Amino acid sequence: MKKGMLFSLITMLMVLVIILSYKISTEKSDEETKLASTQIRIKILNSFITDLEQNYFDDMLKVSSKTALEALANYTAKGKQLNSVNGDGVKPGDFETVMLFGYIENSAGEDCKISLCAEYGVKLSNAQINRFNYSCKLGTQQCQYRKIDSDLTQPVMLRYSFFDLLNKTENVLENLGVRTDSFSITLEPLTQTDNWNINFKAIIDYHFIDNYKIAAWRGRTEKIVNISIIGLEDPIYKKTITKQDWEIDRGPESFCNIEVRCAYSEPSFLSRLEGETSHRSGIDDLLGICPESEDCYET
Repeated sequence: MKKGMLFSLITMLMVLVIILSYKISTEKSDEETKLASTQIRIKILNSFITDLEQNYFDDMLKVSSKTALEALANYTAKGKQLNSVNGDGVKPGDFETVMLFGYIENSAGEDCKISLCAEYGVKLSNAQINRFNYSCKLGTQQCQYRKIDSDLTQPVMLRYSFFDLLNKTENVLENLGVRTDSFSITLEPLTQTDNWNINFKAIIDYHFIDNYKIAAWRGRTEKIVNISIIGLEDPIYKKTITKQDWEIDRGPESFCNIEVRCAYSEPSFLSRLEGETSHRSGIDDLLGICPESEDCYET
């Protein structure tokens, strides 16, 4: 799905470039023609940026977020621990870091200024840069980051992080004579509202400027992103999630005093992703299905 969506996005962008090039090339001579060409160009740019806000941002968010959950599931399935899926509003969580950039906080990585910030810093606001430079250990050490794909059996995030997808759009805008003056994105915490769906909100602020100083586009848009977990890897049982085997989140009865999951009526992908056995997002209601051990009901 993500490849098809990416190719569709690229195709639509290239068609816009071809149309604009043809429109402008057919009008060449006098000042009146130049004015008409400029009007056509701005009209097409207005339409493109409207589509970017209303449609393309949604597609980029859905592709990058589901791919990030796939990468994180594969990462934890290899016995790696996440720092925080949601983050605390000050220091970025692993989901945000992977989804936006394809990087993850890792002691074997490089300082932000060497890796993540060096690659994407020009795209980030000062507030975002400060968050990714957050001191990990009481001011004695900067957070280190590395590409999450380096810890996976095969690449997952390659070319599918949000800013990788955004770069393709910005390349088209540059070909049309428009540059990105500023771009900021803020993610609100993940929540799992039912068995099959994870949601979060993204707030995007952008400012694009025409190189000819004719027009500029500044806007803010809020997107509610829904991610289906069907087809992702179960971080605990290491198999693809389907509706057939995701009915009740319950472990072997002989391990009930250890695996509190056996007391849940509904599955929580986020709980499994974080390696937690206490309920995570409110969908895991306790049931009295464990054998006679009070330990089963501890949270």
